[in-house]
Amino acid sequence: MAYTFELALECGSKREDALRLGKHFDGFEIHIPETTGSFLSICRFACWQDSELNWWCSVLPSNVSQGDANNKITTGEQLMIVAQNLYQRLKSAPSFRYAVVGNEVTPFDTFSQLMEKKGISHEPFPGLVLSFAVWEQLNRPANYVPFSKDRYWLPIQRADISV
Repeated sequence: MAYTFELALECGSKREDALRLGKHFDGFEIHIPETTGSFLSICRFACWQDSELNWWCSVLPSNVSQGDANNKITTGEQLMIVAQNLYQRLKSAPSFRYAVVGNEVTPFDTFSQLMEKKGISHEPFPGLVLSFAVWEQLNRPANYVPFSKDRYWLPIQRADISV
């Protein structure tokens, strides 16, 4: 079974916002150090609309998806390096509403589904990054910490990323 490893970003109603995010990541290089296998992953992107007509940007690093003939990932440590690099680049990304890195995370929730999980019923989702506005709309869910200016997240742990 193939799994696509990606960064999925929900951008709202404007296609231009999704394209701007895609351009921010397009060609971004992730270097896996020699100590863990030494290879290069280069990001590409795709933009699309969900069932609610909100735009998404999917960032797809090369050489990391299971079932891909070019997959070079053999350890969780390598996959964690890719995830950490994507999250680091996300800190300087243009505006988005929410985002997450992982296997087959597009779309993990539409905006209305996410909003249904306000307050006490909001289950922590490791790696989920929320814009300040969405974090506020969700009633400031517990366990989320500052990620970057105007963004909050529930940090990932090694156990949250698997090969």
